[in-house]
Amino acid sequence: MQLSEIEKNYNEYYCNLSTMNMDIYDKLQSYNYSLAKNEISESITNRMLSFWKTHDEIKNFLNKNQKQSSSDFFVECCLFFLRSYFSSVKTEWEIKSEFPIWKEKRKSIRPDITIWNKNNLLAIIEVKVQLGRTRATWKDDLVQREIKLKSLFPDVYFAVICHDECNWKPGFERNSDFGTKYFTLRDMNWNPTNSNFEMLLKSILENVKS
Repeated sequence: MQLSEIEKNYNEYYCNLSTMNMDIYDKLQSYNYSLAKNEISESITNRMLSFWKTHDEIKNFLNKNQKQSSSDFFVECCLFFLRSYFSSVKTEWEIKSEFPIWKEKRKSIRPDITIWNKNNLLAIIEVKVQLGRTRATWKDDLVQREIKLKSLFPDVYFAVICHDECNWKPGFERNSDFGTKYFTLRDMNWNPTNSNFEMLLKSILENVKS
């Protein structure tokens, strides 16, 4: 048996991931989402747990010092469900990721996720698995980030969503903007929060001026 034959299943698995994702997206086109539930938040967490489990096992097997970062994957999860939900609710909206909203010489601003209506920027959503190295100064950092973005786009809706608060205290929950601007799927004890992905969707619908 040739090496290419031994590798075949592995290569096919990766090639099929995007197809599987698109198939799920197509099935969800007729799905009746309920923002009163937390099923989207649970689905995102389940995807993250699958990612972490897989890459923990790869890290251990290959004796890696660091496992693959989950930050891009979390952005993709949020992007997937934002696109899926708004494709039927706000058909004129376009959801993009890392799209440049401002350029000057060699500098540009590329938020994690943006929402557009044609050429009009409606919302900016920053996506973080946890707050990581910024956990001690997150409030000042995010306030300054919002001030800078609002100076360029005064009417834009700004929000931040984290997967969990397990690596910093106090988390978003003690902030007055929790549930309107700041959202997290899991608290520091890994319990589901009342300001989850569904609440982010509600807040977008309530605050975005389209």
